Amino acid sequence: MKNIKKLLSLMLVLSFIPAILAGCTSENTDTTPETSDITTNTPEITTETTEETTYPELIIEITSDENRIYEYMTNYGFIPDDEVLGEWFYVDFVQEIEHFEPGNIQSSWLDFWQSVEFLESGTVKEKYSNNFNTTQKWTKGYIIENIDKVVPSYAIKQIAETHYLFVEWKSGDYYVRGDKPWYYVFKKAFDPEPPKDFRYNIYPFADVRGTFYKNDLSRLDLKDFGENILTLHFDEKTVFPSRDKMPDDDKLQPGYMWEAGKNPGFGVRALHERGITGKGVNVAIIDQPLYIDSHPEYAGKITEYKDFDCQSETSMHGPSVTSILAGETIGTAPGAKVYYAAAPSWLGDAAYYADALDWITETNKNLPDGEKIRVVSISASTTPSDPRFINGEKYLESVKRATEAGILVLDCSPENGIVGSCEYNFYNPEDITSCQFVDLSGNYPFNINSTVKILAPVNYRTLAQEWKKGDFSYHYEGQGGWSWAVPYAAGVLAMGWQVKPELTPDEIVQILLDTAYVGSDGNKYIYPTAFIKYLQNN
Repeated sequence: MKNIKKLLSLMLVLSFIPAILAGCTSENTDTTPETSDITTNTPEITTETTEETTYPELIIEITSDENRIYEYMTNYGFIPDDEVLGEWFYVDFVQEIEHFEPGNIQSSWLDFWQSVEFLESGTVKEKYSNNFNTTQKWTKGYIIENIDKVVPSYAIKQIAETHYLFVEWKSGDYYVRGDKPWYYVFKKAFDPEPPKDFRYNIYPFADVRGTFYKNDLSRLDLKDFGENILTLHFDEKTVFPSRDKMPDDDKLQPGYMWEAGKNPGFGVRALHERGITGKGVNVAIIDQPLYIDSHPEYAGKITEYKDFDCQSETSMHGPSVTSILAGETIGTAPGAKVYYAAAPSWLGDAAYYADALDWITETNKNLPDGEKIRVVSISASTTPSDPRFINGEKYLESVKRATEAGILVLDCSPENGIVGSCEYNFYNPEDITSCQFVDLSGNYPFNINSTVKILAPVNYRTLAQEWKKGDFSYHYEGQGGWSWAVPYAAGVLAMGWQVKPELTPDEIVQILLDTAYVGSDGNKYIYPTAFIKYLQNN
């Protein structure tokens, strides 16, 4: 199964989370709904003038295949568009505008959307079903994504009495390979509702917690859905169909998947039973905000917490990465203690990460020998290689200072990203010989495969969740991303430092690579039991 997920600028609340598309399209042989022409609202290249205001040029450059606008220059002037004003509710995600059929959902893979609202001021509010909101700029025909440094175009189409807004999704497939973008589809608020029969369909990789399914699959018949159920994204509140409408295999039931997903696999739990848990090892995480005193997976494990101007009222990505590294029942190193720095990834500014890393380095100076911070897990690519971030050079300078201080920095960049993603065998997660490489190269504006040296499992995992403080729970993800591989490896290294605390970062990383399992595909897979065995015997 492939991995999602960036997602977002998430947001980068989903850059950390990688994005492989799993949508379906269909041809409708029934009567085609009456439609009007598509309004593309393409900005004019020349200066637009009204009696009151003169608007600056919006200059775009198209590639030879007419698929791409050259981005990363987003200081466009504002040109109004009365037709797009107001709120639009998310309804679908399609490959082509003409594939959209009201009432027949094509793909719910990106079912985190709730709505977008275009304001006269030139801002657009983006709302998500997980209560995470962002604000972007817009101008006639385009949304200016200053975080990802892309400029998706929008089009408006009327079908019967309902207006629909189509917004380009400019993913890694677009800005790395130049593929033609897919489209988010939104329905104009207060327009007539489309038929609701889409709730009787489901597709692989759906996030069933969101807008359409609302955690309720009870009306569906999933008996023939088979192993596709492993790809779903659900949480504790999700209501599944009765047993007679589920796959026959007992291991394809949500209860089994839920518990199986808590297992890190590759023999990690067997090491925990022997007392090798990363106990006595200090690690650090730089990620999005985290409620540190609620979730039982990591309550009491956060030694120190510092917020670098996140100004956020939610906790989304942080609980997942923290539980993967140090979670009590989920993590690879449940005995480790964590220094946590919260950085606003959605702003696309690596300076926040640089400041957070400098704080960790300075904090480390005051720690006594034997209590030093060994590794920093950063599920982001905040270096100059990633054009979605500014101030990448400043971040690299901070990495250099941390490295000189004896701290290992693991992130998702070509400069420091030695850990890639794989999936273990769901039916036998301890069997490292049956794991498979997950290629995330299409999700990033750089070649990640050129620097990745070892792979860690990211799919079929149950992880901590806490959108609102005190409302803690778990969520199962059939497909993870690069964001999950980094903290997994950091936890395995913490177990290694428990056994051999005298090792330098370079020495322990080399041993991790030397003890990796080499698959038939030539890739190296992280092998915790072989890693620890070598450390104990040498």
